[in-house]
Amino acid sequence: MTSKRPRQGTARSASASAKAAQSLFEDLGFSPTESRREAVKAELYVAILKIVRERGLTARQLGEILGKPHSRVSELLNGKLNLVKADTLIGYLDQLGVDVSIKVTRRAS
Repeated sequence: MTSKRPRQGTARSASASAKAAQSLFEDLGFSPTESRREAVKAELYVAILKIVRERGLTARQLGEILGKPHSRVSELLNGKLNLVKADTLIGYLDQLGVDVSIKVTRRAS
């Protein structure tokens, strides 16, 4: 019997993963604001890794697409998100031909 994996890319799974990431950062001692910021960066990072994997890109090829040196691409691929801002990751996704949309909602009181 094979187990069914939840469909990826749905609003429901994205929302659940964002909340899980935020909770993880809070557990690590980040403030709620910092946790939300880091969770957004983590989601963008995962999207970049997915594209790299789907296209079979090497670090060199990714560097050429992004116009970044190998050292910067290596840092990115090794998850050093403290060295990059969310808007930079959004720019990388744009250069990879992906649209990024942001949903803004009110927090529950």
